[in-house]
Amino acid sequence: MDQSDSAQDLLRCRLCDAPVPPLWCHLCNVYLCKSCAGEHMLDTSTQHEVIPVEQTMSKPFYPTCKKHLRKKCELYCKQCTNPICVQCISSQEHPGHEFMDLSEVVNRKKEKLKKSLQGLVSTTLPKYKEIASKIPNQKSYLRQTSDGLKTAIDDHGQKLHKKVDTIVNKLKSEVDQKVENQVLSLQEEEINQKISSIEEYIYNQKELQASRDLGLIIEHKSRHEEFKNVPSSHDVTLPTFCAYEINTDQLLAQFGSFSDETRSSIRPYKIAQKYGELYDNEWTDAFETLTSSGRYTEEQSIQILLECMQGGICGTRPQSVSPQAEEMLYQMIKSQKMSGVALMTMFQMTDKCKAVLKKVQQYTAKCLEVCLLMNMWDPPLAIGSSPAKRSVFDSTIYKEFWKRGNTVDFVVWLPLYMHKNGSLLHKGVVQPL
Repeated sequence: MDQSDSAQDLLRCRLCDAPVPPLWCHLCNVYLCKSCAGEHMLDTSTQHEVIPVEQTMSKPFYPTCKKHLRKKCELYCKQCTNPICVQCISSQEHPGHEFMDLSEVVNRKKEKLKKSLQGLVSTTLPKYKEIASKIPNQKSYLRQTSDGLKTAIDDHGQKLHKKVDTIVNKLKSEVDQKVENQVLSLQEEEINQKISSIEEYIYNQKELQASRDLGLIIEHKSRHEEFKNVPSSHDVTLPTFCAYEINTDQLLAQFGSFSDETRSSIRPYKIAQKYGELYDNEWTDAFETLTSSGRYTEEQSIQILLECMQGGICGTRPQSVSPQAEEMLYQMIKSQKMSGVALMTMFQMTDKCKAVLKKVQQYTAKCLEVCLLMNMWDPPLAIGSSPAKRSVFDSTIYKEFWKRGNTVDFVVWLPLYMHKNGSLLHKGVVQPL
């Protein structure tokens, strides 16, 4: 019978093909029935080791030597980095080399693989999943923004004669193409395929950790380096539509076009990025400044900084942002110079925010910058309301501050939305109980 025909052949006697043989030759790696075991042992050219099949469950499988086929590799040559058998040593093929017990080498490699696997599970895979989790919202943003662009084009196009219809359709087609290009650039399929590959690799690694096949473990080639280079999260943008006054002599130029020099720094997802960077950077520095002064507790400092952010929103929301103010802000951002005092004069702020400005000017200036950017959109971006104390902690909207829990103690940072009741752009932070 062909030994490769079925997996059941592994449970047949090598000599007579009897099913469910009770014995196994450790040296030859074959199953034997009781009748054939004696005949197998008569081969005196090799020191056979026939044992009951039950004992094989605890016995490691040593790889067969590639040069001495009837010998098992129980040693490891450090210079050649290969498993070897005792005959390899006696044949003087490894003069002056150092040898180790193969099982010790395997144990060390398994421990190294275990640590590397932990990093893959705890760091690399979550990063891929975080990128994948952002893609649906980014696609939603692209389509929502494209709808706004099309509406602006339609509204302006209605003021023109029928002969501008071809221009309208052409520009709308360009919007669709730009959106499609952005959707394709998100590489959703590639990211999900990579996640599937990592999850499959993790599953195989766990099986390898439990394997008793030392040769299989020695021959294993790690793919951890392949997965380490996690791509950065892709920011998506769409241009604004610039509407001009109608001039029939220059219809195409007067109708408008998509500006190539878009102010990407004031796009919703860019604003959300600035909002997150404000918490990660300026907020952290301001928090340390306030708490180290000895005048405020940690919770008081958090509340003051949160009120500064909310004050910036309230200060900018009552009035629309004038073109002059927008241009001033844009030039400040472009030159990377932001004066908190200069911006403070543009809006009404609470006395507490003004007092804190003297201590944490960078944080307050950044708050005003982000708040002004939020209100440049119609409808403006919106921060969420504070959840009630002891309400259920919602991990889909908030992250934990420094300890875990199931209910809310106090709010550290509020979430940011596309608009009121819109999709979530950036998670908030709470301290759970």
